[in-house]
Amino acid sequence: DYAPELMHKEALHFIEENAHQPFFLYYASTIPHVPLQAPQKWVDYYTNKLGPEEPYTGRGYFPNRTPRATYAAMISTLDEQVGDLVAKLMELGIYENTLIIFTSDNGPTYAGGADTPYFESAKPFKTEYGWGKGFVHEGGIRVPMIASWPKYIEKASESGHISAFYDFMPTFRDVAGSQLDMRTDGIS
Repeated sequence: DYAPELMHKEALHFIEENAHQPFFLYYASTIPHVPLQAPQKWVDYYTNKLGPEEPYTGRGYFPNRTPRATYAAMISTLDEQVGDLVAKLMELGIYENTLIIFTSDNGPTYAGGADTPYFESAKPFKTEYGWGKGFVHEGGIRVPMIASWPKYIEKASESGHISAFYDFMPTFRDVAGSQLDMRTDGIS
């Protein structure tokens, strides 16, 4: 079994089971991530699209004959899964009043066969080694975030507000209308 597919099915089930009441779903997909593994339909698609490539021999992770195709396949799988979640929210009539936050805990990696420079994965940040996961430069620990909440956030709007993950809990508390006292460095 492919763990991201199992997690995806559980998330869809959770949404269906809780659609009639306010809920919080933390869906931390494991893709894209090393080791490079993805559904074969997407690997085949990108192998045909990208053509021949140098295999990844392993060096601490699983070997992979088509590392670029597999990495791209992981992204397409995640895109498909996020689309399914949004479609489920729409089907249940709760999309407009659902806050969706899409972000990452770090920038792209250079390990395990991931070819960050090839995909320009760190854009708009630098793509060379030393500017991704595990480094404190732009693209390492500073990552983009997308928030969608059609009832309250204007589509295609941007914010220059600087925040960190420790701001999420106080923000969620305020969004939920909770009076819970929190001791945190975060702000709403």
